[in-house]
Order: sequence, then structure tokens, then C-alpha cells
Amino acid sequence: MYSYRKPIRRKKSRKSKSLYVTAMVLAVLGIFAAKLLVIFPTVYATADIQDVKLANTLAIPWPAYGQSAVGVKGHGVVSASPNQSARPTASVAKLVTALAILEKKPLVNNEQGEQIVISDADIAIYDFYLSHQGVVVDIKPGQSISQYKALQYMLILSANNIADISAKWAFGSVDEYTAYANDMVKKMGLSTMHIDDASGLSPKTISSAEDLVRLGEYALDNPVIADIVAQESIDLPEGTQKINTNVFLNYQGNGVIGIKNGLTDEAGGVLLAAAKRTVDNTQLTIISVVMGSERYFDSQKDAVALIDPTVSALSGSASIAAGTVVGHYDVPWGENADVITKEPITLNKWTNALDASYVELYPITTTTQKGTVVGKMTVPQDNANASEAQIMLDSDVNNPSTKWRIMGLINKTSY
Repeated sequence: MYSYRKPIRRKKSRKSKSLYVTAMVLAVLGIFAAKLLVIFPTVYATADIQDVKLANTLAIPWPAYGQSAVGVKGHGVVSASPNQSARPTASVAKLVTALAILEKKPLVNNEQGEQIVISDADIAIYDFYLSHQGVVVDIKPGQSISQYKALQYMLILSANNIADISAKWAFGSVDEYTAYANDMVKKMGLSTMHIDDASGLSPKTISSAEDLVRLGEYALDNPVIADIVAQESIDLPEGTQKINTNVFLNYQGNGVIGIKNGLTDEAGGVLLAAAKRTVDNTQLTIISVVMGSERYFDSQKDAVALIDPTVSALSGSASIAAGTVVGHYDVPWGENADVITKEPITLNKWTNALDASYVELYPITTTTQKGTVVGKMTVPQDNANASEAQIMLDSDVNNPSTKWRIMGLINKTSY
């Protein structure tokens, strides 16, 4: 026999419920108090070397016309004339064409590569450049040219029709080439450069002198291009020979190893030159560029003339003074706190020592006083060595005010 008993419901203790609520309130208040009084919000830094000035910097005798720049292969631009702007490049743009083609269809030295077959449409390209007084190489329908020979025609003879034909062969059309080339130079960091054609005849193909120095570095880093631009002449199919249009190439033992010249009505004369030199017992490749000469040979002569003064100017060392601002901490509850070099920094003049990536700043997680070391600057001295210099805080970073903390909690600011 079963019996039924109604379950007995036990009432929770009011006391235990009260303790639970109290604990929860205390926990919330504890978190609030920690954020209000204890926790120090992490403060992060930004490196900023745009306004850093070097003592004992280069003094280069720039031409009075156009714009110019000098650099060192592997170290970028080391000095430039003050009037930098994007201007027509003329045939120096063929270096971009060559780089893009070799990126699309790589070659190694002594390789001829694929054959480019000349079509009837390519004859129209020849006729166009001939009518615009551009440099051309004679071609016939059905004729084939190796990829390597096409690069020679472009870079040694500066053949405009071969630049277009090669770009069309590699990319399908010149329009497809320019889209690819503009993406490529953007990735290279050549911010002033815009490519409107393959030959450089277009006045819309533009760059600053500084970016042409950087383009020269990329070109010389490619062994196929570096080999071609150093060739003083080229053999033609009919058995004749033509010299490099860069007439100062190894002229009278000047050591010039390339790289590209150009001339149009809009660009004037342009030369991007390179030469090997020894600076303080270190062999360097000096790169110089002059743009915008009224007379063609002025740019060639003046670009080469910049090389030796650059070598002289690079000899010795430059320095960054103690107390130079190289970044700042973004303090959300007060004024930004600058960080400065603790002691003078000595560097070789040809190093790109002022790259922001060389500055390392540590997050601040507690009250920090002026003069505290908060980071370091790694300074390259040559291709193998580097030195480190300490960076310190230029002003105190104190606790945030209670008001700021309360407002942060109200606005649900995370810290």
C-alpha cells in the first residue's frame, strides 16, 4: 500500500541569500575600485623620426635646374635636392618594364628565354614611335626575338617599340602591363611613381628623383638587368654594333656601371647612374639621378658629376644629438610624453639609420618618471654590424585622475 505525502519545500535562508548578494556587490565594487584606484592603463608608444636631423650631413652641389638625388645601393636615398616632385621620367621608365617582365617571366643570366614573335599589329607600334621620333628597332612580321634580346634592346638601345611589344607579350596588352606595374611600384614603396606606358614616352609616366634612386636599387638587385645595363654595346642581327645610349657608361674609367637614361620634350634630359666607389674602406655602389635638363647631355654629365662629391660627403660619420625626439607615448588622460635619445648616436652617413623600424619602445604599465629608459634604437653601421642606443622618457607619465577613470567606466572604456 502506497501513501502520498506532499513534498516539504524548505525555505532558503534569508541570511544566505543576503550573504550571496553582499558578496556579489563587494566583487563588483572590488573590480570598480581596482580600475578606479589600482590598475594602471597600459600606455603604448609610436616611433616618429620624421623631424630627426643629422649633424654632419651631406653637402651635395646640386644642379640649378630640375631635381636630383643620390643614394647608396642597399641603404636608400642619402640626400636629395629640396624640390622633389613627381615629374616625367622619359625612358628611365623602361627599368620598370624590365622588372615587371622579369617578375612575370623570370630569367637567369645566360638564358635567352622564350621567343617573342613579331605580329602585323606590332608594325603599327613601330610606325607610331617612328612618327613621334622615338628610338625604334627595325622589325618584320614573323620575326622572333628572344626575351633576353628584347631586354637588351630596351635597356641598351632604349627601343620604345620593343618595350611595348615585350609588355604586350608578357601581359596580354599594354593596359594590363600598366595595371601590373603600378601595383608593383606601390608594393616597392615608390609612392610618387605612376606608370602610364611601357616606354616612358608618355608625360603621365612620372616619379620624383628620390624614387628613381630607389628604382635603381631594385634594378641593380636583379642580376639580369644589372648585367645588361653594364654592357657598353649590343650586336644587331645584320652584323652591326650599336653602343649603349648611356654614353657615360665607363667613360674614361669613371667606373659607371649603368643604369638608364632618357629624353622627351616634357621630361627633358634624365639620367639614373650608378658607380662603384670605396668609402672609408667599404665598397659601395653610389646611385645618382638628375631630371629635367633642357639639353640632353647636361643631365648625363651632371648625374655622373654628383658621384665623387657624394663619396667625399659620405666619408666620416654623422650623428644624432642627445635629446633628439624619436617618438612619443599616447597618454589618453593627458599630454603625450616624448621619448628622446639618451646619448649622441654616431652612424655611417650611408646607412638608412633613421628608419622608424629601428626604434623599439616598450609599453608603460606603471607610473614612470622622466629619464627612465623606455626603449632602444638599433643603428646599422655597415652591412654586418649594428649598435644599440638607449631611449628615455622626456617627461613623467603619472597615474590617471579619478575623474578620468570614472568617466572611462561610465563610457565603458576598456583599459
